[in-house]
Amino acid sequence: MKKRQNYSNEFKFNVSIELLKEKKTLAQLSQEYEIHPNVLRNWMNDLLAHKGEVYNKKTKTHQDRQNFEKERDRLHKTIGQLTVERDFLKKKYKQIYGKEPDM
Repeated sequence: MKKRQNYSNEFKFNVSIELLKEKKTLAQLSQEYEIHPNVLRNWMNDLLAHKGEVYNKKTKTHQDRQNFEKERDRLHKTIGQLTVERDFLKKKYKQIYGKEPDM
């Protein structure tokens, strides 16, 4: 069985553009790059479906950064809460059993 091949986004983009130029057929490109025609067609369709996002990179990056910071803050808050709960439970365990809990 052949190992699954991973291609860079740049490679996919370049092959898709080459396909859109129609200088070579889908079959020729498929044979040249040894990639199934359906995969090439999917790459081209993805490129066409997301063509407007190419120029919105700055806006998308800013939104991604804000989402990342919100998620990071939420996770830090959760970590703090769990630390307080753990310390409280350790203290109560020691009061009840007279020893530190085995971890």
